[in-house]
Amino acid sequence: MLTRTITIASGKPEVDKTTISVNIALSLAASGRRTCLFDADPGLPGVNMLLGLNPDHDLRDVISGRRNLRDIIIRDYEGIDIVPAGTGLKKMAGLEKNQAKDLIQSFSELDSYDFLIFDTPADLSKETLSFCLASSEVTLIITPEPASLTDAYVLLKALSSNKFKGTVRIVVNQCRDISAGKLVYNKFNEATQKHLPIHVTLLGIIVNDRKVAEAVQAKKPLVTLYPESNASQCIKNTTKHLLESRPQESEDPDMVSFWTRWLHLTKSPLDLSVSRKAIARQNPGSMGPSQEAGIGFLNKEEGIYPLLNGLVDSISSLSKELQLLRNAVEDIRQENLTDNDKPTTKKDQSEPDPIILDFEHFSKNKRQL
Repeated sequence: MLTRTITIASGKPEVDKTTISVNIALSLAASGRRTCLFDADPGLPGVNMLLGLNPDHDLRDVISGRRNLRDIIIRDYEGIDIVPAGTGLKKMAGLEKNQAKDLIQSFSELDSYDFLIFDTPADLSKETLSFCLASSEVTLIITPEPASLTDAYVLLKALSSNKFKGTVRIVVNQCRDISAGKLVYNKFNEATQKHLPIHVTLLGIIVNDRKVAEAVQAKKPLVTLYPESNASQCIKNTTKHLLESRPQESEDPDMVSFWTRWLHLTKSPLDLSVSRKAIARQNPGSMGPSQEAGIGFLNKEEGIYPLLNGLVDSISSLSKELQLLRNAVEDIRQENLTDNDKPTTKKDQSEPDPIILDFEHFSKNKRQL
């Protein structure tokens, strides 16, 4: 049986992506699966920081020939192995195919695992996209925050633009409760299914839990420090769903094939034109904090439409995609208001008007401008 390669990604930081990566890996190991966690962020070694680890060696030492792969692996941390890649990934990406041949061959040692989990940078970068495209499975972490939903949508669009053929599953994190998490997923899924040729499914929902922050502060994994906490139970349920949703075995590459493909992708001209960073560079000021941290830049008044020309077949189709996402976010925010948050005026005490996702009307009005 081939190793399942799963890339865990997010469109933005602050969604606890690394926390989820670590704790899913530990839950897989607790279920009897041989699991390796690969810290694939060349800029910030999140796994090491989260767990308080200070490895003496990383992938740079393997590339230089001072160590081999088995020397740098952190063995049996709470039941999992950890590969600290560090900035060695950037060095590896710069190698020519013949130079990387022996290094790639050494990665065949990772074929002994049931699961290889890649914790990637929390952004839409070539590093993140290369791991996603090389993997047979991607787990995308989102939260109810507008910026998280928007950036996750942009990441999915980038995967679609680069012909991703694998499986995408969604984990909704930092939710008030399970029902709120389901609403977030349903609205996000509605937006993606409407306009993207990529299918997503719900993998899990993780509720807000102060024990998460306490575990981070203690530099200990949540599922081992607080195994009975609400968030730990959510992680375990998510892991159970992951084990039950195995794709066809033919989709899983062996390690040599995986790393050969990854190296090819790092040298290929991937389509990153939908990057929020690229949009921001062309239109500075359209992403200020006063614009709901990621939704304001979608407004027509901000002059973003001309910059989006060429990213999709037409300006009209893209505007409908983004308006769908924006309305979905507003719907979620309304549903998440607590009684204390809601205005107490007489007018607001009546039942609020429903938000109608009338995109045909939106498109008609836009054409009249």
